Amino acid sequence: MKRSLVLVGLLFCVMGVFSQNASKGAFSWGITAGAGMADMRMEKKLVDKDPIANIQAGVVVDYAIVDNFFLESGLTFQRKGYHVESESDFNSALGSMSTNIDRTVNLFYLQLPVLFNYRFNIGQTVGLIPQVGPYFAVGVGGKTKIETEVENEPINGYETVTYDVKKEDSFNDQRSRFDLGLRFALGVGIASNMKVSVGYDLGLVDWIKKEYKAFDEVYQVENNKSKNGSLFATFTYYFNQNKGKTINESATIAPEIVTE
Repeated sequence: MKRSLVLVGLLFCVMGVFSQNASKGAFSWGITAGAGMADMRMEKKLVDKDPIANIQAGVVVDYAIVDNFFLESGLTFQRKGYHVESESDFNSALGSMSTNIDRTVNLFYLQLPVLFNYRFNIGQTVGLIPQVGPYFAVGVGGKTKIETEVENEPINGYETVTYDVKKEDSFNDQRSRFDLGLRFALGVGIASNMKVSVGYDLGLVDWIKKEYKAFDEVYQVENNKSKNGSLFATFTYYFNQNKGKTINESATIAPEIVTE
């Protein structure tokens, strides 16, 4: 009888080793948050741009189609956009004038990814999880802040400096609210309820609507395209334990069964 109980206990231990995987039919949900750098990719470079902080937070769900291969989705709120600063000087016989324009474009999206994940276990409680798939996003708001400073220095007169700040909607009639792209990421699963990921969102939709594209006389560019891009790192915490127990948790079960 005791031998049978020992065998049962060992069976529980073996189940514990494999239950840390995403077993077929398992469903998990949790919350995710992260940060990184967002930028706007221009097909034809016109100005030097700087990235801004990409901030994201939301909920995540995943479902195991087969063992260790699962589908992940959810809904996150994200900040994207870019920053650009330009300066121009004008000199004449009457004096000089310098203009500095500082523009920060904020784009806020609700984003829904559809990712295919596969977990490669590299230890008792750790696994590598490559992630790839499309994402769909819709712009829900955002302001573009434009700061203009003009320094005028006439030859026979006093230097004057004027400063102006204005804000306008980042999503207006000329800008597209819809975004579509691909997400590439690599996650590290820790135990059964945590995951750390790093990745990149590659936007595929032009932010400027086609009917508003015009020929730029200064840069001699026509139909330039602007697409979102963001590099990020996220942390995800799962509230349910459907991915199973770790070997350490299952090891405590066997002695209890044997003693009974």
